[in-house]
Amino acid sequence: MEITTPLINNRYFLAKADMKSSALYLVNGLAICALWFIFRICLFGYFGIVMIKALPGLVRDIEAYVVVSLVSGYTVGYGLQLAWGYKIFRGAYKLIAKKKGS
Repeated sequence: MEITTPLINNRYFLAKADMKSSALYLVNGLAICALWFIFRICLFGYFGIVMIKALPGLVRDIEAYVVVSLVSGYTVGYGLQLAWGYKIFRGAYKLIAKKKGS
């Protein structure tokens, strides 16, 4: 899931170098959007489906507080991925719409 981290770090350095209007900044942002969607929304969602399918076996094999921790941790984590994804996609849309308008 952390495949987007180097791109996010790169975005920070590009912003600090005052390169927000460069093509590299735009490409980096679009790569963040694509990888965020693939890995942090789709793949993380798929892992949730796998976890739900395995839940009956987990309930039998491990203690209840561990199952509750796993499910609640996943739910909060996926909610955060969706919230940050919304902000990232909204920012990318604004940037692309601004580029088309100018």
